[in-house]
Formats: sequence, C-alpha cells, structure tokens
Amino acid sequence: MIKQVMDNVYSILFNSLEAYAYLINGPEPTLIDAGCLNEFEFEKDLSVVNLTPADIKKILFTHGHYDHFGGAELFPNFESYMHRADGEKINKRDFNLACTKAIIDSDYFPHIDNLLDGGENLYINGLDLEVIHCPGHTPGSVAFYEQSKGLLFSGDTLFNRNQVGRTDLPGGNEEDLWNSVKKLKSLDFKLLLPGHDY
Repeated sequence: MIKQVMDNVYSILFNSLEAYAYLINGPEPTLIDAGCLNEFEFEKDLSVVNLTPADIKKILFTHGHYDHFGGAELFPNFESYMHRADGEKINKRDFNLACTKAIIDSDYFPHIDNLLDGGENLYINGLDLEVIHCPGHTPGSVAFYEQSKGLLFSGDTLFNRNQVGRTDLPGGNEEDLWNSVKKLKSLDFKLLLPGHDY
C-alpha cells in the first residue's frame, strides 16, 4: 500500500513483511529500503505514481537485513548505498548478517556500489539527506535525516510508539542501540519514517 507522506515522498507498506520502503520521486526515482517479498505488490504500488521497476535509479539501504533488501531483486538498474559495516558483508554474501534463511529461503544479495561511513550528505530529488550511523540493530545501521523538512528515515533503530530495534540478531549490540536511539531522539524531526509499522 503506497501513501503520500509529503510532496514527492511516499511510504510503501508491504503486507508480506510488515516492512516499509520509501519512495523519493523525481528525476532519479529513489527508494529507501526494498524489502518486499511479493514482486506484484511492489509493481502495483509503483504503478500508482506511474513508475515501473526499471525507473528506480537508486536504493539507499538502512541496513543489511533481507527484509530490507530482498525486494531489490526486482529492479534491473539501480545504484546502491549501504554503510560499509554491513555493506562489505553483504557484498561477501554473509547469510548470517542478512538473516536470509530466517526470513525466506533465498540466495539473493544486492551488490552494494557505495559504502557509506556516516556523515555524508546525499542529494536526492530535492532532499538533502544526512547519513547518520546508528549501530545497534546491526553494526552498519543508518538513518537518513532531512533537517529542513524534519524527516527522519530511521530504519530499524527507532519506531513509532517509542519502540526500538531488536539486538538479538547477529551483529546486534544493546549498548550501541541505546546510544543510537539517544542520538536520533536528539534530532529536530517532525516526522518519523521507520522500517516497520511497530
């Protein structure tokens, strides 16, 4: 189900994983995460805004779990971004980090073209997204913060209703997570756009 959040930003909630992806539409249509297990669901949502999978130019991944990258297999031509702490492992097809076998029996891994460190600014279709490294859920979890519009794409670090990400999966660290939650809560955001509807 696709829903306009503001201007050119859309949330896409996938029933198959109760996971969100976000579309930033414009000259280079870009997704934040792509965790859908049902390609027809993804195609149907994109068609609402007159896009096809071939139109997606970039995917920014908040972390290296399959429920956030598995649907990227649908897109034939995209440039990918992920924090290097997760991205290097995804490029080595690390099933342990990806939790792939726990979610679905799939061998798909995207190739990560751009390994982020945190602190970068990505200019995407009129948005200035600051990359914030927030380890804890995974070593390479990130959030994307658009200060001028008050948007925080928080991945699986911080959810609505004051919920936080789990740390019992490979690479999780509870102390790191709480430090990351504090960091995100200190930001001046108006709209929290998390990785799941928790």
